[in-house]
Amino acid sequence: MNKDVQVVVVTPDAALGKKAVACPVIYLLHGYGGNAKTWIGVKPDLPQIADEKGIIFVCPDGKNSWYWDSPKDPSYRYETFVSSELVKYIDGHYKTIADRKGRAITGVTTTTCTSLFMEGLLTNKVSTLAAKEGATNINNKAANRKFLFFIIRI
Repeated sequence: MNKDVQVVVVTPDAALGKKAVACPVIYLLHGYGGNAKTWIGVKPDLPQIADEKGIIFVCPDGKNSWYWDSPKDPSYRYETFVSSELVKYIDGHYKTIADRKGRAITGVTTTTCTSLFMEGLLTNKVSTLAAKEGATNINNKAANRKFLFFIIRI
């Protein structure tokens, strides 16, 4: 996108140092009105979970874009940023399992729908998609039902 995007990365101790081991990555997308620090506020024990489970958590700021690419504003290309640029950056700068089997993506509320769209872009990059409290279809009011949580292994 040719701009700085704030991203919070929570890294387990296992992924650091000379004896670092490759860890799986979970990309956590915030909802509308959130930012890169939202997940830390929602789940303040994320660093402890990262250490206990050996997981790297990546929380990118998607502004209020719903992580979609704007057809009008090239500075709002958050779908491309997460699905391509960010994955490459994280794999290049952290000790990750740099394979789709080592990646998952999830979102809250509106970003759930975005996660579903991104799954198409990320088919070769992630193995698991999880969603919480999101609208499954923003174009069809009858189908715009909330669900609590689901996980799809792709």
